[in-house]
Amino acid sequence: MAGEILTWEITGTAEGSRLVFTNVLSDPSAARPAAAGWEAGLEVVEAQLADRPITWNPLDRAEELARQA
Repeated sequence: MAGEILTWEITGTAEGSRLVFTNVLSDPSAARPAAAGWEAGLEVVEAQLADRPITWNPLDRAEELARQA
């Protein structure tokens, strides 16, 4: 996407680590689907880190989240 900026900042904490993710979009109308997609993707990462099976389709989940927003 033209004009899109992604930054990932990971810092150590007393409990482990902290991730700050920023997605800057040049097109405001892209915000809802982009946010839903990232949320769905990060849910997959969370499940993998917790050693839980992924029993859902991330694309379907992103669509569901976009409708809820």
